[in-house]
Amino acid sequence: MRAVAVFSILALGALPLSSCIVAVAAAGAAAFGVVSYDKNESWMDFHQDLDRVHQAAQDAVRGQGYTVLESKKISAIEATVDAEGIFVRVEKFPDGFVRAKVRSGTFETEDNKRKARLLLEDMRDRINK
Repeated sequence: MRAVAVFSILALGALPLSSCIVAVAAAGAAAFGVVSYDKNESWMDFHQDLDRVHQAAQDAVRGQGYTVLESKKISAIEATVDAEGIFVRVEKFPDGFVRAKVRSGTFETEDNKRKARLLLEDMRDRINK
């Protein structure tokens, strides 16, 4: 009887935890992780196909007021968007996700980090619509 009571308490205690995990998983269905930054480049991972992330990159760049100079799909696993002061590379990975990398400006500054983060967040919002 005591073992059943302990098991019941443990099972009930795990319910809120499992529902939190489900909520977090559902919230990150299209985009996951946070914006990461390294060597003047920010990136975010998406659970979407390459074409959809590439289109979101183009739309976000234009939506942020930049002029797209060139946008091309290089292959089935890579695409780019080149704009005035912004460069976006979209890459498909074997693990089933697509990574968008954004480089803003030439040097690592807080303003360039901010611009790259805003662009990635705009892409995420467009994909999650």
